[in-house]
Amino acid sequence: MHRDTVLINGRTLTIGELMCVAFLDFPVALDPDPACLAQVRASRALNDQLIAEGKPIYGVTTGFGDSCDRQLSRERVDELQRNLLRCLGSGTGEYFGVPEGRAILLARLNSNTKGYSGVRVELLQQMVDFLNHGITPCIPVQGSVGASGDLVPLSYLGATLCGDREVWFRGRIMPAAEALAECGLKPLTLRAKEGLGIVNGTSVMTGVAAINLFRAAQIVEFSALTTAMTTEALLGVRNAFEPLAHVLKNHRGQQRFAAQVLAWLDGSHLARNLDEVFAEVGAFDGAEARRLRLKIQDRYSIRCSPQIAGVLDDVLEWATQWIENELNSANDNPLYDAATGHLFNAGNFYGGHVCMAMDALKTAVANVAQMAERQLELIIDEKFSNGLPANLVDPGRSEEQRAVFHGFKGMQLACTSLLVEALMRCNPASVHSQSTECHNQDKVSLGVHAARDCALVINLTEKIVAMQLIALAQAVEIRGADRLGPTRAAFDFVRSHVPYMTEDMQLDRPIREMVAAFRDNSFAPLFRMGEPQPLLRLLAKL
Repeated sequence: MHRDTVLINGRTLTIGELMCVAFLDFPVALDPDPACLAQVRASRALNDQLIAEGKPIYGVTTGFGDSCDRQLSRERVDELQRNLLRCLGSGTGEYFGVPEGRAILLARLNSNTKGYSGVRVELLQQMVDFLNHGITPCIPVQGSVGASGDLVPLSYLGATLCGDREVWFRGRIMPAAEALAECGLKPLTLRAKEGLGIVNGTSVMTGVAAINLFRAAQIVEFSALTTAMTTEALLGVRNAFEPLAHVLKNHRGQQRFAAQVLAWLDGSHLARNLDEVFAEVGAFDGAEARRLRLKIQDRYSIRCSPQIAGVLDDVLEWATQWIENELNSANDNPLYDAATGHLFNAGNFYGGHVCMAMDALKTAVANVAQMAERQLELIIDEKFSNGLPANLVDPGRSEEQRAVFHGFKGMQLACTSLLVEALMRCNPASVHSQSTECHNQDKVSLGVHAARDCALVINLTEKIVAMQLIALAQAVEIRGADRLGPTRAAFDFVRSHVPYMTEDMQLDRPIREMVAAFRDNSFAPLFRMGEPQPLLRLLAKL
């Protein structure tokens, strides 16, 4: 794969580029435009000037947080930064994975490169070298309240730049000093403002949020596919996805989703047109009431799927803009405007936009998970499956044999368990602010909480969709896979991992294999139906 260098300037970084750096190890470099580093150096010069003038600069010549009423001598400003990282080293929980760690590091690098943080170019270059050598800070997932930035977790990033604490390197965890030595790099010595410039920002929540958006975009793709296959498995009616109804509703996400489902159904001999249903039930002369043999419309989890999954598509649209805005922002405090010589004590470290975006995203994803779980019920339950056998037990078995098999019953129980866990995580984090740090941080964003909950909801939804696809492959094979439309490619992909189930079998390994296929993007080449969906729109920015 050709890996273009991603240029860092604090203004133009996209989520697509972040994903390439985080997951595909694309190299990065500081933007060679002279204006970029000139801005960084100018803000640093202003910081040094204000120190020399004896000004009480928050977190530079004063204490932190509620301790900002204590000014120290200029001789101790570097020591203050080192002590800040030590004092914040209280993170708990497991470490973020390597892709998340790289996303966090890239987000912090880009913010500091914007040129308002008062840090040196040497600090930025150390971050660049970490990314390009594959050195990833080990960052605990717990400890941030999301204002004054992600202080505790980002202290681990800052410490590793200085050769302290632990990093991921070449597939294992090791002391940062050892990884630096192996790469021929020297530990960074922090100068005035630089510890604060690293920790006082939203980069943990933003890095995780960016990855969440990309993964949620994949869920929209899978949902269109599984909705189409469910329609085929139930011999459903395709006219619910025809364009006019969705144009009349005005929501672009709904329109895109319906168009993609309809494209998946193109050429299918299982999904029916409404005219075919009318022909099959025959005309009614009105002499007396009758009960139709066929449903003229499908249940809500199918028929309303564009109105359900389309919400996720539209949330992705605005949330992507919000997160890219945050990704390209100066989000620490204080900020230096070298052009005017002014210093700003503000609150850009507050992650309110990230938190709200993740609260909305996890709710939209969970609604799609619930839709998928309901679609699974329709094909497993013989009362609703339009002739499919109970629990999708192989109809080739005798009735006596079928009595001892339960097919996908256990999977459905597990699927419901996953859904409940996802729904429980949808309580919005943004309304649970808790005052802390001597009531200096008396309103906090909890952006990392929202981003982590969102990541968990996405993880659970991927497992639900994996289960659904395995069951759908069984259902459509019972109907006749040769009658499928373009969904045949997805059916064949599933069959390359999971065989047709002729008797009860353990399904945990196939579920894991399908989830792995989602996450390593080996499923991605199938997604070429209808108008490009969010996954492709994000990649299009590369």
